[in-house]
Amino acid sequence: MEVGKSLLETLIKLSLVFSKADLKFCLVGGLALGIIARPRATEDIDLLVLLGADQRKRIAEILNKNFKVIHQHDDVMVIGKTKIFRTLLKDPHIKEGVIIVDILFAENIIYRNAIKNSIIVTVDKTAIPVVKAEDLILMKMLSSRDQDKIDIQTIREENSDDIDEEYINTWKKFM
Repeated sequence: MEVGKSLLETLIKLSLVFSKADLKFCLVGGLALGIIARPRATEDIDLLVLLGADQRKRIAEILNKNFKVIHQHDDVMVIGKTKIFRTLLKDPHIKEGVIIVDILFAENIIYRNAIKNSIIVTVDKTAIPVVKAEDLILMKMLSSRDQDKIDIQTIREENSDDIDEEYINTWKKFM
């Protein structure tokens, strides 16, 4: 499957590039869900970065220097309490293909904790920080889209014996 291969290769390169730039970040969203629970259809890469939205230009420069950027949104999108900078990258395998990369800014304590608590998953000898299950649940609670509610249920089903409910309940107070 070329789309899956393209997403994975782009994720690996993003991880290498962000690490080289000394950015603190972790994988969140559908790809992270596939790692910590079970895969679901997703067509983008979501990375949470330890920067404010006011530093969007730094991210844009890093992406432009290291990838073939097709388009970058001028404005930061706001979904719930999340600020997102969307970039469209040229797919390395599909001629007319596009990889959507959403950069989420860690502008609240819940998001900063998610980066701090991330786990390292090694893919093709590349360390990729991935959000922990509890922190992904909290992030999805902040968004509260229908897909996020389904994702929360999936995380709980797949990790029922391992979820730290006390941690979730403690940090829910900060939402």
